[in-house]
Amino acid sequence: MSKCSKCTIQVTGVPRIRRLLVYFSILTSSVLIIYLHFPSLTSALFSISFQSDTVSDSIEKESTESEREIFFTNIPPSQFWLRNQFRKALTSLGRRPFSPPNDWKNCNSYTNTYYFPRIKTVFTGIPKVGCTNWLRALLSAESGSNKANNLNVHAETLPYKIHNTAASSTELKAAFSFTLIRNPWTRLVSGYENKLSRKANNRPYRELGMSIVAQFRGVSGGNTLRNLYPTFEEFLRYLVYNHGKVDRHFTPQYNILCFSAAEYDFIVPLEHAGVMREELSEQIGINLTVTGSNDGIKDPQTQRTTLLAKDWFSEVEKGILHQIYKIFRADFILGDYTNFTDPDFPLPRYSI
Repeated sequence: MSKCSKCTIQVTGVPRIRRLLVYFSILTSSVLIIYLHFPSLTSALFSISFQSDTVSDSIEKESTESEREIFFTNIPPSQFWLRNQFRKALTSLGRRPFSPPNDWKNCNSYTNTYYFPRIKTVFTGIPKVGCTNWLRALLSAESGSNKANNLNVHAETLPYKIHNTAASSTELKAAFSFTLIRNPWTRLVSGYENKLSRKANNRPYRELGMSIVAQFRGVSGGNTLRNLYPTFEEFLRYLVYNHGKVDRHFTPQYNILCFSAAEYDFIVPLEHAGVMREELSEQIGINLTVTGSNDGIKDPQTQRTTLLAKDWFSEVEKGILHQIYKIFRADFILGDYTNFTDPDFPLPRYSI
């Protein structure tokens, strides 16, 4: 009797389990198909983005955030979140964490930090992150005129440079401070196109451009080199060869930021500068008429450097991309920036 009842269980129970497994398989397959073919459906409904293709996932195959975390890319990140990202970047570099009070005069040698005494503002301008435009706006606000348009705002002798200022430590500690950051991929494209490309034909950088060509093509002779310009991939190879220790227009942003010795009151991702400018103006007490882009396009996802980055980086050898990411890894952490393959590129991934 017991044997027969066992047989009955086997005959009737196994098909039931199989049916459950089939239903489960169909359900999971359906979810996967929807996710693969309609990745933007959730974003369209809830204005948020659930992303798994982070820069670290796609290039270095490492994950520092949970894949189930909810990310916002269509709104500016909070200052609390941005300051926390700066701390994470410091940790990734193996540097000591910031400890109050602010010590603005103890910044590293690469720094582009300024103090404007009348408007009581400290600003770190990173090359290729709208630095010149923001400096001119601050100089105009400081002087109350447009004379800044005729100044060399990058001159080492500029009295507003933090190392040239006569301001006391007390004044500097009491000042409002801010900086801007940018997606490393678009910043590299901007640096190359503006300084080293044939289109730019930037005289101060022609010698560097010719040396890059000579190094990676094995070409010699001044007359021959004069008509040659480095390709974008040759430029990236140059960065890898020098481990990112290069001209400040190309070096990682963390080399320029003063974030070991001080903590910024306000951090602006360049991609959200158009929106955050108003809040920043209120903080300083002036009207900053600065745009986030030189090409006049407000949407960072359709700006020239964004489109070029998608195109150029997609053609770069993966081994070079891997090395570039390692050099600029802390820069990506600053804003948890999206990869050039991401639908939301080049926006920061503001997580909650």
